[in-house]
Amino acid sequence: MPIDFLAKERQWHLHDGRISVVLCVLENGWLGQLHLGAPLPPGVSYRHLGPRPFHGFSNRVGEPVALEVPVRNGGDYRIPALDVESPDGSRVLDLRYVDHDIESGKPDIPGLPSTYVEAEGEAETLSIRLRDELTGLLVTTRTTLFADRPVIARSIVLENTGGAPLIVRTAMSASIDLPDANWDLTSLSGTWARERHLERGRVRHAGGRRELREEPELHHAPWSSFARRSSTCFGNGTDVPRAVMGVFSDSPVCSSTKSGPSSVCTMLFARFLKSAKSLMA
Repeated sequence: MPIDFLAKERQWHLHDGRISVVLCVLENGWLGQLHLGAPLPPGVSYRHLGPRPFHGFSNRVGEPVALEVPVRNGGDYRIPALDVESPDGSRVLDLRYVDHDIESGKPDIPGLPSTYVEAEGEAETLSIRLRDELTGLLVTTRTTLFADRPVIARSIVLENTGGAPLIVRTAMSASIDLPDANWDLTSLSGTWARERHLERGRVRHAGGRRELREEPELHHAPWSSFARRSSTCFGNGTDVPRAVMGVFSDSPVCSSTKSGPSSVCTMLFARFLKSAKSLMA
């Protein structure tokens, strides 16, 4: 269950024989996604799965780029995972790679419920620090891979290292760029004594939203999944397991702060690429 880092390629590969997650530092210092899905051979560069070279967006609208922490007003006009406002009203962030750590186990998330391990050998965690020089915002992404399971856990920690207060408008614990919109989204809803009814519908390019909340006589379990439209795994269990991605949120409520460190454990959301050389399906 190792986490490999190819220094020359500035690429991380989290793999355990059942799932692979490949991240990289793009040429402009941003953190990019290369792969999430079926297991890939270790020790290989997968930079060809993403844009190369990528020095940032220009005045010309180009192909979307899979980013680990997409932000507002940086040239990516899709939904951002992180939106922070400065005292002057600016909401522009330029999060560039600083450093990273690889450690055994899974760090706790203070003040929030979260998954955990009983022994350090049950998981391994990659922490990557990104910083916006203008505001001093330090963002730490934590990706945990569990041993012998096709499961990862994501969270982010925000810390204001600058001299001015910041307002967190949006903070998502994870973002996934899907290669196309040929997916179904399944969630669980219901009411007392008949919870967890499957609701399955098509994902659209125009986008959509599922809120996971609990109201009187209305229950939404904090779980959803993306499955290929041809998938029948919810019917008779005969489909290929990696055709489905399940998402569980420990807390569907966003935690924000004006200054100081803040752990964020919120809902994951997915975005779409017009074209991508991905191995997810």
